[in-house]
Amino acid sequence: MDDFTPQRIKQIRKELRLTQAQFAAKIGCSKQTVSYWEQGRRTPGGTAATAIRYLIASSKLAEINTDETPVREVF
Repeated sequence: MDDFTPQRIKQIRKELRLTQAQFAAKIGCSKQTVSYWEQGRRTPGGTAATAIRYLIASSKLAEINTDETPVREVF
């Protein structure tokens, strides 16, 4: 299971070069929720954790995708 600590969530978001609002939109939650995660007031669970894992996997796949096929077509 992923260890989504406040520092790890912020690191993931920063590595993806996303604002809290952009990160929230991509995983289907509010900006306030992302802020709470990064402050350690809440932790992502269930569908949010799955969405974060999917976002990480999608970004890694996009990095190695040399034929420029859109990521959504690979899944």
